[in-house]
Amino acid sequence: MPHDSRTEDSLSVSTDKVRTIGRSGYRFTDAAYNARWLNRVRSRTVQSERGCWIWQGFIKENGYGETTYRGRGTRVHRKMYEVVHNAVLTTEQHVCHRCDVKRCCNPDHLWLGDNGANMLDLVAKGGHYWRSKTHCPKGHEYTPENTYVRPATAGQRAGSRGCKECNRIRMQQPEYRARARQRQRLRRAQKRSATHV
Repeated sequence: MPHDSRTEDSLSVSTDKVRTIGRSGYRFTDAAYNARWLNRVRSRTVQSERGCWIWQGFIKENGYGETTYRGRGTRVHRKMYEVVHNAVLTTEQHVCHRCDVKRCCNPDHLWLGDNGANMLDLVAKGGHYWRSKTHCPKGHEYTPENTYVRPATAGQRAGSRGCKECNRIRMQQPEYRARARQRQRLRRAQKRSATHV
């Protein structure tokens, strides 16, 4: 009959540890390690009035909490989602905060999305940096009449704002008109050559 002493976090020493091959010492099973990791993370958080578990450990320059999991550095909120939901995340998957608190690691405040969903959530909550911009780089005000939303093109992301007045000024320039005429001539020549083939 194996000896079954319990540690302070109620894990069994004999059944929750496995000896690794070729190494001295013990390594915890995934279930046991996750339980110990959750206890360790929870002990390093402070609960706010909104229910956020505010991470008190190491914070990276970008504002997210960082900890270790099996000897490797990882973001606290991302690993918390993986451990609680028993998931393995890819780099394209983002763990987003409902509470918009980067240091929060409460699993009830976390949801899974991609970069697009994360950005749309940020814009909907008024947190995107361009929301604070009221004028274009040339000084024209972003009013509903003077603003258009750019489609996705090379070099421009879909959804960025453009100034209609800047466009009007640019289209009146002689260089722009000369380039537009040249493009039109090329398109007409291509059409003619395609119909004659």
